[in-house]
Amino acid sequence: MKIRAFKNIHDTDKTYEEFKLTEFSKDLTEFIPDTSISCNECSKKEDETKPIDSVLSFLVKFKADKLSDPKRVKKDGVSGIELPTDKKYKYVKEKGDASFFTSVRENHFNLQLNEEEVEEVAKYAFNKYEKGHTFNPDKVSSYLISRYETKEWRNLFADSKKKNWKKFLKQSLKSHFKKTYCELDKAELERMLDTDPEGLKKCILKLNEFECFIGSEKNEIRQALGQNFI
Repeated sequence: MKIRAFKNIHDTDKTYEEFKLTEFSKDLTEFIPDTSISCNECSKKEDETKPIDSVLSFLVKFKADKLSDPKRVKKDGVSGIELPTDKKYKYVKEKGDASFFTSVRENHFNLQLNEEEVEEVAKYAFNKYEKGHTFNPDKVSSYLISRYETKEWRNLFADSKKKNWKKFLKQSLKSHFKKTYCELDKAELERMLDTDPEGLKKCILKLNEFECFIGSEKNEIRQALGQNFI
């Protein structure tokens, strides 16, 4: 399936003209039909060995490539639409923009349209929007947590222009830790040591590797787990 990443997550009360101007125009004030619609081939499941993206993995990677600050993603999540597959439409496999991810580069297509077809596809996307692919911030965070140790994501988080994405990851990892184990205070950590010591220690070491701890958090950890633990 061919997936178009939307620029914004839209309110259900957005008019068709507003939607079309945002997503299918070369200009944001005057409608100038975009006759080359960028999209990517996706499958139901991500497969890093191929490489093949799921809809979720593509949309998150696409936003990570394009945005220096994920504040909109943290607030709204990510969204895209499956484009029509009618044989009359011409999909051309073309090199996409620079990307940290092999799957995004290799699976890029442009849907070549005339002006009439732009209207057709825009209406299709607008009518299908509520049945589109929207993933909330929790889904995005869970995806990052599942992939942050892979080489390509590590390269992105290490890039100086992606500091805010690394901050997003840190927030996601800490939130996940607190939901899975406990708050970062001495008493809670000691309690969890009696329940799952190996899992707790492994998780804390991973968080420390990604510089997740701030303020007195390291001190609380050291009081519970030992002064030389981290």
